[in-house]
Amino acid sequence: MPALRASSEVLGLAMSNNSHHANFSSSDLIRMVRNDPRSASLYHANMARKSAKPKGLGPEQPNWYLREWMKTLRVTQAKLARACDWTNSTMHGIYHGRTDYYREIVNLIASKLHIEPYELLMHPDMAMAIRKAQEVAVTLAHDSGSAGTQRKPAFRVAKTGTDGP
Repeated sequence: MPALRASSEVLGLAMSNNSHHANFSSSDLIRMVRNDPRSASLYHANMARKSAKPKGLGPEQPNWYLREWMKTLRVTQAKLARACDWTNSTMHGIYHGRTDYYREIVNLIASKLHIEPYELLMHPDMAMAIRKAQEVAVTLAHDSGSAGTQRKPAFRVAKTGTDGP
């Protein structure tokens, strides 16, 4: 039996682009509109961000002091995870450095530990020393202002007329 022509005429209908002809204008990738866009709903707030650890750079230096702060304030991982509304595995990854910290994590943990966010980036002993120095400075400034011996300014600023009478 002879092969059908390239146009595959069947019952008087011509199909010019059929399986007998290679469609050279098609691509290898099949694109479907509903599958192509990546939706933002794939990200979940409790998903930990994993990072690749650098290899061969020597011993790791802490770049934040979460462990020390939790030890100083006597807070457990489970308690902090509940306070932050995280799973225990998310908290475990953050605590052990398997998850990089970022601004939202630092701000949330600092608020739950009742400390300033920048204090998580320094050892608790250093932060407590800075707090003590600030208290002493405020006390000295307050005491010197209330002693009644106010100093005269070293120079006078001429009024420009815009500051009021």
